[in-house]
Amino acid sequence: MSDKMLSEKERAVRERLYFLDGTPYTRAKVAERERDKVRRLVEALLDKRNDVEDRVDELEEIVHWQSICEGVEWYYHLNITVKTKEAANDAGSTSLFFVEVARDSNDITGYYINTFSRVDTDGQDRGATCNGCINNKSNGMKHPRAASFKGGHKNIRFPLGFGPCNGKQWVDSRNTVW
Repeated sequence: MSDKMLSEKERAVRERLYFLDGTPYTRAKVAERERDKVRRLVEALLDKRNDVEDRVDELEEIVHWQSICEGVEWYYHLNITVKTKEAANDAGSTSLFFVEVARDSNDITGYYINTFSRVDTDGQDRGATCNGCINNKSNGMKHPRAASFKGGHKNIRFPLGFGPCNGKQWVDSRNTVW
């Protein structure tokens, strides 16, 4: 049956069960698409940073990420591994970084890197307390000192339905249909 022959209610149900390409909604597929969206955003912002600072860093992996909402302000907190390319002094090395991506409130599609800071990988989080990550159970997130990032200082919970975003969740949610 074509979409034109469906009632408005049936069309709404179909839109809730399937992506536009006909793929059924599953937690794994939704998480995969969200992960890809965040990866493209981080790659674009890292390329912009490379151009501005004359660097040659390449995104290797998004280890953890957490969306944080504080009123009308939205942030992504991310732990990423970055590989330095051949032109840099430390070429070939891989390091863990904390990145805070903020949305430009004057431009609905505009994002920028608010913080880009190397963090320790030794298991000790010497950074500040981030209520945004703690309240949303993003326990493995590493942070730099408090003064270097804006989001997560308010002790409020994220809206219902959102939670920690990391590789373990993507694996755990595989093939679960909503």
